Amino acid sequence: MAENLIDVKEVLSKVNIVNIVKNYIPLIKKGRNYVGLCPFHNDSNPSMTVSEEKQIFKCFVCGTGGNAINFVQKKENISYREALIKVAEIAGFNVSKYKNQNNDRFYKEKSCFNDLNEYYTSVIELESNKNALEYCEKRGLDSEIRKKFHIGYAPKNGEKTIEYLKSIQNEDFEQKYSLKLMQDYGICSYKQGAYRDIYEGRLTFGIANTYGEIVGFSARYIDKNENSDLPKYINTKETPIFHKSEVLYNYYNAKNYTKESKFLYIVEGFMDVIALYKSGIKSTVGLMGTALSEKHITLLRNEDVEIRLCLDNDNAGQTNTMSIVKKFNNAGIKFRVVKRHDLAKDSDEILEKYGTEKVIEIVNNLITQQEFIIDFYKNKHDLSDDNGKKSFIREVFAEIINLKDSLEIEGYCAKLAQLTDYSKINIEKEFYRLKKKIVAPSNENPNKDLANDYSEQPQETVFKYESKNYSVQSKSLKRINNLEHLFIQLMLKDDEISQMCVNDKNLTFINPVYSEIHFYIKEFLNEIETFNLVDFIDYISNKSNDPTDILEKITTISLEEEKNIKKENVSKYIKELTYEKTLYLLDKRINNELNDEKKAELMERKRELIKNKGKYF
Repeated sequence: MAENLIDVKEVLSKVNIVNIVKNYIPLIKKGRNYVGLCPFHNDSNPSMTVSEEKQIFKCFVCGTGGNAINFVQKKENISYREALIKVAEIAGFNVSKYKNQNNDRFYKEKSCFNDLNEYYTSVIELESNKNALEYCEKRGLDSEIRKKFHIGYAPKNGEKTIEYLKSIQNEDFEQKYSLKLMQDYGICSYKQGAYRDIYEGRLTFGIANTYGEIVGFSARYIDKNENSDLPKYINTKETPIFHKSEVLYNYYNAKNYTKESKFLYIVEGFMDVIALYKSGIKSTVGLMGTALSEKHITLLRNEDVEIRLCLDNDNAGQTNTMSIVKKFNNAGIKFRVVKRHDLAKDSDEILEKYGTEKVIEIVNNLITQQEFIIDFYKNKHDLSDDNGKKSFIREVFAEIINLKDSLEIEGYCAKLAQLTDYSKINIEKEFYRLKKKIVAPSNENPNKDLANDYSEQPQETVFKYESKNYSVQSKSLKRINNLEHLFIQLMLKDDEISQMCVNDKNLTFINPVYSEIHFYIKEFLNEIETFNLVDFIDYISNKSNDPTDILEKITTISLEEEKNIKKENVSKYIKELTYEKTLYLLDKRINNELNDEKKAELMERKRELIKNKGKYF
């Protein structure tokens, strides 16, 4: 268990895993359990089950499972201790004293970026930095906007920033941030004979993670009269706390408005986010110049609202939109696209030239993915000649070839017929001809994890045991596996049976995963007198170096339909397992024995075993 921290048993006894998971993904009641889209893989059909009764979760596609703390740890990609603190906070515990450097692996780094942000946002107000204020005034970035979006200024003399950070002390009156930390996290560099702020002379935009902690910056050069060779923007480099593929600009603020608005806009830059905010649209995030990643898609899917794509109006922006449309289709995300127009490149320019009303009008002119795909390719081809028409149709087909909805396919074909003057019937024929040619049915079965699930192999099974691979007939092995599975299930569900099983020295396991679970149950009951599933999962999370596989198996077994086994029959099943296992191991030795005399001796022992089978039952 976690030491010198909140009592884990007390936390887990006071939280409801359903409420914890609902903080991250929508759940629907289904029978005795809840189901939802799994946030740990690209899930389009609800494959995650959350059991309120057992206080565990399990995805039956990717296998991820565990208790409430495991869910938060995996979802937030944080340490177990950090996840425990977050769950405790949701449960109503006072966790302020635990939120410090002892419990957060990156406390000092995040603290440094947040202190730096406070410095930037305060010095921008100084008279000595009036050039930054004048720029902000020109761009409509008043004090309320600057505060909301963490906009500040890094003074031209970058040595001052570094001296300020070096002056900050910890609780023991020691220097809190070293130069090495500042260098490692891309805050300073050595130039002109001193350590200087890499953002010096730039307007700074603080980038927050999903908790509102500043983990990086994007900094804009604002003085056009000096050194025009400098890049317009520079960004914090990739660090352990800052990954562009995991952060969406303004997500921390925007997620507070999505439930009310029922939508979330995606734009390209910081100023576009701010333009929509100033126009009254607060549920907006920015891409920060990077491609939309799987992590981004998971964040968006968890909001469970309509996503509205509002990227730049130029060709590059529209091409990026098409790339995202493909990803959204694969991920099953509901979305619409802001229709292309000729007014300006982006929302910031529209606001500057035409005002708030025009911004609202433009971003609410939404089209479906069908309209966007057809418009996108229509603008690339000359539809006045046959070659252009055919190329146009085939490019659209390439985007929709995996569609299964016949009505949606019919809609596309009808629109293509209208634009090209070809008959709808011939267009549909061509579509299904290409679909048959391109989309071949797949009969491949996914590979099984034979070490964990060898009982499912139909005829012959290979599994790992004592660092060797053996091939055995499945009938014998399957019976052993079924009995081992039964004992693990009983131990996970019943404290009294757990005690009986761990005290019986004859009960051992061949399946390496079941053997590991059995070992942990014994160890757990040596420390904790009473078996409890949720506490046991917590125990494994702390004891195992890599608990993922074992938690997958435990949560799977725990959610299975319970076997109606009387406690008085447990000893009988242990004897049966002992017999089957002894017989199996003899067979294995006979098959591998090359010496005829020894082989004959083993076969005699097998006959005696079968003859005296009754003593095992």
